Amino acid sequence: MLRKTFLAVILFSGVFFAEASVIINELMPKNVSYLMDDKLQYSGWAELYNSGAEPVDITNYFLSDRADKPTKWRFESSTPLQDEDGDSIDGEPVVIEAGQYLLVYLDEVESFTPYHTNFKLDVEIGGLYLSDETGTIIDELKYDTTYRNMSVGRLTDGSTEIGTFAVPSPGKSNEGGKFLTKQTEKPSFSLKPGFYKEAQTIEISVKNKNAKIYYNLSENLKKGFEWLENTDLKNIDDGRYIIDGENVFASVQTYETKEDANYETHRKYI
Repeated sequence: MLRKTFLAVILFSGVFFAEASVIINELMPKNVSYLMDDKLQYSGWAELYNSGAEPVDITNYFLSDRADKPTKWRFESSTPLQDEDGDSIDGEPVVIEAGQYLLVYLDEVESFTPYHTNFKLDVEIGGLYLSDETGTIIDELKYDTTYRNMSVGRLTDGSTEIGTFAVPSPGKSNEGGKFLTKQTEKPSFSLKPGFYKEAQTIEISVKNKNAKIYYNLSENLKKGFEWLENTDLKNIDDGRYIIDGENVFASVQTYETKEDANYETHRKYI
């Protein structure tokens, strides 16, 4: 009798994920006045970095502020094109060269030249997630404390050590940066903000004994307040009043306002 022997060979295959070469290198959720974008706005931003030795095409990759919804915003071809028949075709791919950076604004504007996402980052606590074409998260950068005009990022480009930079470096290397280890508490004011009929004396204090308090009233503001203090505003006519040439002047207007109108604050005029 012919005997046949079958040998079963079982192959065990493991699934290994190569470390992503494109990472989230730095981000700023609370951009108050540090970096102005192409739309003349101060938006939140993030910096992607290619830590690999080869260019990486991230067309159809995703960014999101939520791990449970990683495909909120997709990188699309930067320049949509048309063929001879007028049909849309893919434009230039989104490529990050080796050792280079790509800046993305996180402001709900959604455009692709330059890149603006359809979501904003929470200014207090949150994270940013980068996913590949399949929606699989390949990198993330989380934060639980943010400060005005300061960024959260990696101590060196591509490293795993995360902290807060007092001096951000959007689109540039993080090398040589220093982490902010601690920020002193906000100063306390002896009076609550509001409107007072008479002059008040305000005391400013901080708990940190090593902290110094700096305050200043610019000469232009000083001139403006002096004019307001010495002018009979109840009996003044509408018009433009020169206080110090084009540097300081008053514009007086009369009009009806809403009863429940909110007060406004401005940087260049009072």
